[in-house]
Amino acid sequence: MNELVKYTLQRTNKAMLVFSIGSLGQQDPQRLRAIALRALQYLERGQVRIALTDVLPLSLAGEAHRRIESRRNLGKLLLSVREGGS
Repeated sequence: MNELVKYTLQRTNKAMLVFSIGSLGQQDPQRLRAIALRALQYLERGQVRIALTDVLPLSLAGEAHRRIESRRNLGKLLLSVREGGS
């Protein structure tokens, strides 16, 4: 985990819960469905904020993969199918 992220989580008394969606879907698909529905409800109510680093056009998908694989990206990259990338 990035040191800045660790520091920020500790300073703000927050935690991250991480799990494999693929494994959970294979082992307990009903539980995955329940978790996904709850997550969508949080999004719908505006209780979750996603750190969006950049929006790239689909034509730059290769660049998006390079950024992700370099592990230097702190937020999420969004690929847009709209012309212009926004």
